[in-house]
Amino acid sequence: MVEPSQRREAVKALTDFGLSERSACRLVGIDRSTHRYSPVPAKDGELRSLVKELANKYRRFGYRRLHLKVLKAGVCANHKAVQRVYQEEGLQVRRRRRRKIKYIRQPMTASTAANEVWSMDFVWDRTVKGHPLKFLVVLDDFTKELLILEPATSMGSLEVIRLLEDAFLWHGKPTTIRSDNGAEFTSTRFITWTHEQNINHFLIQPGRPMQNGMVESLNGKIRDEFLNENWFLTLDDARKQAEQFKKDYNTDREHSSLGRLTPAEFKAKIEQTLSRQVG
Repeated sequence: MVEPSQRREAVKALTDFGLSERSACRLVGIDRSTHRYSPVPAKDGELRSLVKELANKYRRFGYRRLHLKVLKAGVCANHKAVQRVYQEEGLQVRRRRRRKIKYIRQPMTASTAANEVWSMDFVWDRTVKGHPLKFLVVLDDFTKELLILEPATSMGSLEVIRLLEDAFLWHGKPTTIRSDNGAEFTSTRFITWTHEQNINHFLIQPGRPMQNGMVESLNGKIRDEFLNENWFLTLDDARKQAEQFKKDYNTDREHSSLGRLTPAEFKAKIEQTLSRQVG
């Protein structure tokens, strides 16, 4: 089958030879309107290049999160246009499927203020040489701010206390800390410290991770967007990358539960609202 582009070239050759356009089109078997058609450049060129650039940078973001980034970049486009480009360019995020465990869900009391409840847990990984990495993860349940993401080859209760006290200097002291029943959180040293700090330490029931659902959800995001996307050469390298991820998570990652604001933007909004009420 002869392509339209080839027919146009044949018409052009005949007209160059001296034949009229009407006669040349009749001989080749193509409408004059088709011969005269000039392709219109795609109107979404800027949007397409921006979406591809953002998808390359935020590899685990879907089109809805990329749409927020497009709007922040100053490009006016609705989510359907971003979705179309996202699908045409084959940028869909490949889902990492895992076996789901069925369990009875237990509701958690929602936090109503910053520093009301901090949730903490550990997530594990390894360096390229196979050395274990144990990351302490601490989250403010209300602002969704990632307060601590600190790796170590091993970490006991004394190191956990040191990291929490450092976080107190930057963010203030929480009313409650929620954790599982790991040895780091149930040692005599740690329990004594929480009493001395006048902090309510809520231990979830053994085998009930859903009671610490906030940080469990965050662990999944850390695994998907950080640990599975990076190599760690050494402990220092892991520490530098973790600090950068924590910064990006708090200042550059919008949350639907926060009204599509980043944790830093949400926290600043809350502080501004409180200052107005006091004033």
